[in-house]
Amino acid sequence: MHPNNSAQKPNIDLTPEILKDFIEVQKQKTINETKELHLREKELELSARETEKAMDHQAQYLANRPAENRKTLTRIGWVVGLLLIAILGFLTTWICLGKEQFAYKFLQGSGYLITTILGYWLGSKNKKEDKEDPNISDAEVV
Repeated sequence: MHPNNSAQKPNIDLTPEILKDFIEVQKQKTINETKELHLREKELELSARETEKAMDHQAQYLANRPAENRKTLTRIGWVVGLLLIAILGFLTTWICLGKEQFAYKFLQGSGYLITTILGYWLGSKNKKEDKEDPNISDAEVV
């Protein structure tokens, strides 16, 4: 009697049919594993392609957004600059003609008009911000 009786394998009759079935099962397992690996590979490729498209779209969005803001700010700057030059030219003309009182009244009226419009614009901007849903926040850009 051997000291490792529990380690001995039981006697099984290995007939050619059993071996053939075993080999077929192993073949099928291998084929299934290969198909599963191909499916995983396709899934990873699709996921990578989708992620790449999302990153390209996000990069394009971020690249275009500041350019548009700069264009808007540049246009506003040009309009404000031209208006200031026109107003200064207008005031200089009236002062040179000796109509200082008119120039003073013009500055008072335009100052009142500018502060009124600016106050209205800031107030309406505040109301729009108050109407936004506090539960919804912007997505974080990573």
